[in-house]
Amino acid sequence: MRIYERLARLFELEGSRGRILSMEGLRGLAVTLVFFFHYEALFGAWVRPGTASAGVAGFLGTVGRCGVDLFFVLSGYLIYGAVIKARGSEGGGYLGFMRRRVRRIYPTFLVMFSVYLALSKLAPGENKLPPGRLAALVYIVENALLLPGMFDIKPLMTVAWSLSYEVFYYAFIPLLVGALAMRSWQPRARVLTFLGLAGGFVVACFLGVEHVQLVLFISGILVYEASQSRRVAALASRPAAQWIATFALAAFLPVVFVVLTGAAPGLPASMGGRHVVRAIWLFGALFVVTLVVFRAAGPLRALFSVAPLRWLGNMSYSYYLMHGLALKALALAIARVRPGWNPGDAGHWALLPIAFAVTLVSSAALFAAIEKRFSLGAPRPSPAQPVQASGGLSLS
Repeated sequence: MRIYERLARLFELEGSRGRILSMEGLRGLAVTLVFFFHYEALFGAWVRPGTASAGVAGFLGTVGRCGVDLFFVLSGYLIYGAVIKARGSEGGGYLGFMRRRVRRIYPTFLVMFSVYLALSKLAPGENKLPPGRLAALVYIVENALLLPGMFDIKPLMTVAWSLSYEVFYYAFIPLLVGALAMRSWQPRARVLTFLGLAGGFVVACFLGVEHVQLVLFISGILVYEASQSRRVAALASRPAAQWIATFALAAFLPVVFVVLTGAAPGLPASMGGRHVVRAIWLFGALFVVTLVVFRAAGPLRALFSVAPLRWLGNMSYSYYLMHGLALKALALAIARVRPGWNPGDAGHWALLPIAFAVTLVSSAALFAAIEKRFSLGAPRPSPAQPVQASGGLSLS
């Protein structure tokens, strides 16, 4: 019990007004999926091809990135909720809003960014800096400004591409809401507008426009609008909604796998087209799952309110930035101790919980030393903004 209490003091977040406990659990699911993606990228070669074990490993490696898609939906909900509730210059207006986003993102990011820069010098084989001082300086500035992702720039930190999407959304949505005076609109008008925006963007992506995953922020926006509707909340609370959401939760990864591997007739021939189909599926499936988990008492909300899963979700930003480096360090250590070693299927699966533990410990240290102290412990805006009670990659 004493260990549990110590863990609770570290990973539980202060404040309860407007806090959605099940959201923290969804973050835990999201970051676990991201772990599987990077684990399989490094250790999937150990599995013997053509076996059932290889099929499971290939599945995890293929669908793991859906964790980022779930983070985008949660960010869509959180940030839009804060923006649509703000009135006039409340909270310092647009500049105050962006200052809070910078305060939330940068302390932890800059620590890890500095680590990666140091490793570029200490481990030349892993160095991504371009030759030439000026080119290297420009590349460092581009990465420090979180440009890789939205722009065709290779990130110094592989996972940082998603932060570029997040920052774009943070900067854009308050401007859109303010310019169109959307706070004074009827909810139905806002919903139709965002549905039209999502539909138009998906069509544009089929025609060659990039960054289709931006549409998942709109899915989160629609979750927020739906959660404010008494009629929708009543529908989400019915037993049938639990079954529908459970099916969507169980199916969202297998369907993504089928789409990305082209294992169904009628799918686009190009991988780009299949990525658009994946985004459409996740737009709907994650909308249903998230809405029911947030608004309807039942087994799904209980599942994602379990403390250990929530604790992982609360430190998910630190975990997201740290886990790849921890896994890479583990892989290099194994390669140095046992060069060319391949323990096969058994070694692959036996190492998985060990690797997860390594990422948990290193990420918890980053969370305790930096994120909780300098970002989550920073002064917050009015508690009327529900996003301020939660942490994680969705960067409230």
